[in-house]
This record gives sequence, C-alpha cells and structure tokens, in this order.
Amino acid sequence: MYEHCNALEVADSEALSLSGFEQAKAFRENVLPAMELLRADVDGAERITAEDCWPVSTYGELMFKI
Repeated sequence: MYEHCNALEVADSEALSLSGFEQAKAFRENVLPAMELLRADVDGAERITAEDCWPVSTYGELMFKI
C-alpha cells in the first residue's frame, strides 16, 4: 500500500506539471491506473481490519448509512 501511495503521488505530481491535452492524457494513462492499484490494496486492508480500528468510513457506510 505504501509503495502504491508513493507511486500515485509521483504520477499525480507529474500530471499536474503538464497542461491541456497532455495533462489529461497523463491522468488517464498514469494517475488512474495508480489509483486503481492503491484502491485494491486499501479494499483488501479494509476486509481484514477490525471495524473499530478502521480510521475512515467504509464503502458500505458511505453508501447505505444516513
């Protein structure tokens, strides 16, 4: 998770240094895939972490609790 978080930060910084179409392309080709890798790690950690130890709202809480 730590490595994927760092990779996302690098991809985001690189994309933000661009402009116009090149920036959009960098987000599509680099940032979004990095986000997907990190999300897979976080989703896996959420499944194995006790609910009272999870520091943020779960997907279920965001979607179904009022």
